[in-house]
Amino acid sequence: MDYRLENVEALWPRIDKAYAWNEAKGQSDETSPTDPKGAYEMTVIMREEQAKDLASKMREVFNTDEKSKGKQWVITKEDPNTGLESQKVVKSLDDIFVKDDGVYRAKLKMPTYGDPKTKPKQYMADGTPAADDFQLTTGSIVHVMLRIRVWAYGKKLGVALRPSGVMVVRLAERQDPPAEAMFDDLVENDPLKDTLMGKALDSNAPAEPAKTDAVKPFGETEKKETVSNDLDDEIPF
Repeated sequence: MDYRLENVEALWPRIDKAYAWNEAKGQSDETSPTDPKGAYEMTVIMREEQAKDLASKMREVFNTDEKSKGKQWVITKEDPNTGLESQKVVKSLDDIFVKDDGVYRAKLKMPTYGDPKTKPKQYMADGTPAADDFQLTTGSIVHVMLRIRVWAYGKKLGVALRPSGVMVVRLAERQDPPAEAMFDDLVENDPLKDTLMGKALDSNAPAEPAKTDAVKPFGETEKKETVSNDLDDEIPF
């Protein structure tokens, strides 16, 4: 299922190039767009009503896909206190997304599949294609076109969010760490404290950008419907 998220905030975008996890370094390194271990990744911050609608579509895909139809949607959750992982049936938004101060975070990931054409397309606010090496910045407001699909690995099943295109609504300034910050690794940082939606309750925060119709590069997509809270007895969103 193709789906469009509008006016969400980009967090830690890595879609200009393919990246692969380097176990030795404990970080993601740039890799070839044909590296089967590579992927394009970004996290988006969205409001609760957006999270509810997206979760509803994810549930719909899970319930209708041939691989998962008639089965339970089970995820692996880590206990924040013990660090132990356990299996849990999806029943709420908090089981799917990360909640922070009234907003939700969802991770989007597009594997390369060894094909350079899987790289998500990027567009500027006027609808023109971005330069091939354009780097989206954290804190930018964007529209995102993604595909919701079920994945199967052995006996495990899940729902993936694959980004295929991003349009910039408002580009945030790149924030480079100061050269003298020698003790940054010892400071407890809140990754959302300086983001636009993270300041949603702050009266001095920037106003939410007006929605734009300039999304033709993404093509037409199905019209979203309002999600009822009693959509599914098993999952209350």
